[in-house]
Amino acid sequence: MLLLLACTSASVDDTAGIAVDPPETVELNDKDGGVEIEVSGGSAPGWLLGAIWPEQGFTREGCLDEGDVCHTLGATGGFITIDPDAEPVDGTTVIPVEDYRAGDMTFVLKPSLGTGCWAWGAEPIYYVSLGCSTEDWSNESY
Repeated sequence: MLLLLACTSASVDDTAGIAVDPPETVELNDKDGGVEIEVSGGSAPGWLLGAIWPEQGFTREGCLDEGDVCHTLGATGGFITIDPDAEPVDGTTVIPVEDYRAGDMTFVLKPSLGTGCWAWGAEPIYYVSLGCSTEDWSNESY
């Protein structure tokens, strides 16, 4: 008797093609040393947030280009520390709080699993040119 065993490994991301519903609202709220992001609605198990600062040029926190920093959020949001003297990493932005408060930022939100992206803020055309939809969520921190 000949017994053959075969093992296969799925290296394909089965979730990549799943369409995700956008959130109903996204709010930015000042907190000590950072910004709290509140996400309501949407069907993603988590979100990735990117930010650009059009007035000062694009940052490495854009979240769409290879090598960009994305800030990981849960299904209902999360917290990002602001440290203008640091290097941008997931959870820490280098963009000064004054620019969040003034509404000078442009943001993108995309699902941690699945497809879709939504942009809002000062100049969302950058993200629209990359295939994102625009939203009218506020780009100011409160």
